[in-house]
Amino acid sequence: MNDQAKQLLLAHIQELSDLYYQNRAGEGSEKLKELIRELTTFAPTLSQDRQQEYMMALKSVMEAMELQDYVLLADVLSFDIADAFLAEE
Repeated sequence: MNDQAKQLLLAHIQELSDLYYQNRAGEGSEKLKELIRELTTFAPTLSQDRQQEYMMALKSVMEAMELQDYVLLADVLSFDIADAFLAEE
């Protein structure tokens, strides 16, 4: 993944996280579908270790969504998902 694509992806993650932190879950849920498509496109570019971290983070995203815990969801996106892509060089 090139730096420009990575920065754009990270900006989208941050934007979505901000919506959830601001208790704007409806808007966040609409944008989450788009983000998942982007993540699916870039996930194969991750190393094996990062892919495992990413898959564990996706599981946490699903659990947070089931619990409707949008602060947890924002945390997982901001820290776990973003970190999987940030750490990849």
